[in-house]
Amino acid sequence: APNPDGTGGPNDCCSWELMPEDRVYNFTESPWDEEATSVRVHYVEIDGWVDFSGNIPDDEGHTGWPILTFHHAYDVGTSVGLEVQYTLDAPGVGPANWQVVPGDPGDLRPAGLIATIAESRTDRFMQPIDVRLRNVPADRFRLRFAVIAHRGAAQWSAGDGWWIDNIYLHREDPPNFLNYPFLDNAEAGMGNWIAIGTWGRTNVTARVGDHSCTDSPNGPYGN
Repeated sequence: APNPDGTGGPNDCCSWELMPEDRVYNFTESPWDEEATSVRVHYVEIDGWVDFSGNIPDDEGHTGWPILTFHHAYDVGTSVGLEVQYTLDAPGVGPANWQVVPGDPGDLRPAGLIATIAESRTDRFMQPIDVRLRNVPADRFRLRFAVIAHRGAAQWSAGDGWWIDNIYLHREDPPNFLNYPFLDNAEAGMGNWIAIGTWGRTNVTARVGDHSCTDSPNGPYGN
């Protein structure tokens, strides 16, 4: 595949296709009486197990849920899907059962479903993306990026492919924001606030309950 800007060749980017200088397309060696669901998968797999067992902190000291972060750009037509997939099967033991990384209950689509074969999508500017791994049903699994070419994908309509960079397996950061909606009626103390100067609670006046927050609860400002 060329670079996302349309320039370059197989040595200039990061394609893992069978023909890096060309586009990904359908089963050139397969008869056209294949079932309509037949696909070819062009993939790149992390070499080895992904292991989040033991709740070991990542390199930033975080101990939250496992997450995959990467930058990507893409140019895919209909009949070509993009997925982040996992399997619990060991390498070399029969055909592995690869599944798209699942999302949370109620999500509109799985976490690892980047583009379906029914979509035609193009964004040649590298963008960051997070794929939460917390619903993979094990702490130890294999992980891959898969370009799925449906049997109807043609060379002239499949697009130039998928580019990935800055692949980072880590753990989720602690939340930077309080839950929404946020309500604090000053009755439970100042635990939700970082108070600078003389801010604190007072019972001189209040709209709800007995307390409010004020800039100088014990008199005038200090010097």
